[in-house]
Amino acid sequence: MKVYRLLVYWSLMVGCLLAASGANARNPALSSHIRDLSYTSALEPEGTYWSDEFSNLAVAWQNVHTLWYSRKDDWSDRRFVYRRSTNRGVSWATPLVVAAESDSPGSSLIHNESDRYLCVAGTTVHVVISRSFPITQQRSWYYNLEYYRSTDSGATFEPVRVLASSADAWHIDQSRVACNPQRVVIAYRTRANWYDNYHINALVSEDKGATFRNTEVVGSNDRDGSLEDLVLSGTEVYVLYYHLLEDYYYGNFQARIGLASSIDDSQSFRSVFLTTPATDGRYYALGTKDLYNSPDLAVEGSNVHVIWNQLDTNYQGTKTLMYARSTDNGASFAAPKVLFKGNTLYPGQETIAAKGSYVYILFPTTDNKIQLRRSLTSGWGFQEVQELSTTGGWWPEVVLDPRDATGATFYAFWDAPTYRQTTNAGKTFSQPLWSHPIFSYNRLHRSQAIVDSVGTLHATTSGFFYSNALCNGICDWDTFYRRIPPVPDPSGTQIGMRLLTQGATFEDRVDNVQLASKTLGFTTAMTAELWVKDLGGGIGTGFTDYRTPMLFKQRTLSTGYEPAFGLATRDYYGQRKLVADLETTSGFFALSADGDKGLLTPKVWTHLAMTYDAAVAADNFRLYRNGVLVAKATVTGNVVAGFGNLLIGRYGNWLVDEVRLWDRALTGAQIRAGKDGPLTGKEVGLNAYYNFNNTIKDITGKGNDGILMYKEAFTAGKF
Repeated sequence: MKVYRLLVYWSLMVGCLLAASGANARNPALSSHIRDLSYTSALEPEGTYWSDEFSNLAVAWQNVHTLWYSRKDDWSDRRFVYRRSTNRGVSWATPLVVAAESDSPGSSLIHNESDRYLCVAGTTVHVVISRSFPITQQRSWYYNLEYYRSTDSGATFEPVRVLASSADAWHIDQSRVACNPQRVVIAYRTRANWYDNYHINALVSEDKGATFRNTEVVGSNDRDGSLEDLVLSGTEVYVLYYHLLEDYYYGNFQARIGLASSIDDSQSFRSVFLTTPATDGRYYALGTKDLYNSPDLAVEGSNVHVIWNQLDTNYQGTKTLMYARSTDNGASFAAPKVLFKGNTLYPGQETIAAKGSYVYILFPTTDNKIQLRRSLTSGWGFQEVQELSTTGGWWPEVVLDPRDATGATFYAFWDAPTYRQTTNAGKTFSQPLWSHPIFSYNRLHRSQAIVDSVGTLHATTSGFFYSNALCNGICDWDTFYRRIPPVPDPSGTQIGMRLLTQGATFEDRVDNVQLASKTLGFTTAMTAELWVKDLGGGIGTGFTDYRTPMLFKQRTLSTGYEPAFGLATRDYYGQRKLVADLETTSGFFALSADGDKGLLTPKVWTHLAMTYDAAVAADNFRLYRNGVLVAKATVTGNVVAGFGNLLIGRYGNWLVDEVRLWDRALTGAQIRAGKDGPLTGKEVGLNAYYNFNNTIKDITGKGNDGILMYKEAFTAGKF
């Protein structure tokens, strides 16, 4: 397993090297809603290129804080860069280089993707970084643990303080920081270079980082081990660690997962091993971190929840996801539970969160699926496995909503940057939504997400744009930020939505409104209607008749056109003819009018509607133009709704207004009666309604709210 992870690591490193070697320009600004935090002319003067990845993210009140690792393309310098926003991510202050190798020539900043460098509590920002120093006449190479503190919410940082320094040829690495308004705890590992040993220490401050005391948590002088996780809960400290029981070599090793806990303000620690023996009597725990920072330890009151992976029979056994729970602050644990067993399990990316009586565990499988196990009883029992991703994903996160004190509301977040929300402890979820415009940025990974006190979702991710014209193939890695605030209430009049799709030599603009589709999985009956003005041009789907859909519900979370239903146009001797697409259990059907009556007049507001009713025996699939029936057909079967979202735009070049989705087939008379004015949102059978009056909120209140992705704009509409 460890050899496999090493191969994954080096494949990623090779990707970074290729990105650096081919980079000669910045990533384009494809979206009005995505901020490239890491590129500024001061950070990257003309002719210099840096790869910026692996961000840490924190929120305190209105302040959003992030810290990321940055490497110059020729490896001549590495640094950690900090940036903050004081208005919930609307605007960002000038970035600060907190630490750089060039500050101390010959030194090396130690970077580990699973470390936690940043913690924020109130107005105090804590940053911890390990640095190694070269051999001199006085010393062999050694390490320092450096601490950077801001007491003014990140406006300025105090001079660096060295909190720990290693003996010659000893490492200091795997640093993690946790904090609350009064305390900060920094855990780190030390180990000698030439033989198996490790020691994990905790630096504890009771005065917001002004002073520290150092306590050894756990260690061994003849075995190797690693620091896996750190939690600070009040004055209690919990450290998860990995301990080898024999000299490591691939394919046959013994290792255990342990939890060290302190309930006396880190004066002392007690330790409990959690791994259960395989059937051969030996212990085969697997590491909990795979190139990513995700919690494997959660604490709620006196309850301590831990997850890990192990093998069940021998060193070639089946991978098993385990869970253990303590109700006495880690002093003892109940018998561990098996949450998932099978060689499709992908160890090292599992993650856990707990709040109230709820425990949530996300983990990926090798078939590229994100799975959920959840407990409604503080870990006493778990619901069956739920598959959350429909098109795959990695590096999952559980993002709790702080507005819900019960813990029932959370986001399941994974890469490519995708999320689903639940308000009932995972019983049901919104359909998957993309948080970043993945149609163009085709390399996005290791996202971090957090929800603030007013419900704004903040997310950072590493990514780059692929463009032969702009970047000679691959732009450099940058750190991108997205904020998704709670959708505002409707306001204003005479407002519509402007959507444009266009290609250029170095970028695509793919305007679209992406809708969460909570109640849009129609089965037996539906109506979709909207007002649209065709402005001409725009990119099509690539169908042989060059479709340009204006509204469509995806069967899967796909970058292509895979409609459960859709309203579109197709090429008709250089003009645009209306077409309604529908996928049922009987097959795919396209409905279009004969002759000229189905043409869409350019630059004129036109009302379009499609209806379907599986219970009607004949002529049950219908297409209307300005309330007039222009095409009909007989179709059988239920709508294949799937798990995709509703997209408005994505293709073509439009103005749209008054988008309405019904769970019944409206008659022609009903369509004509309602099309020429706004609705209240309370109409029977109306499942989603968007008037675009300066909002993309679902006016029905059913929660099918949208998010914008590229450069969409509110503008003059039909009503």
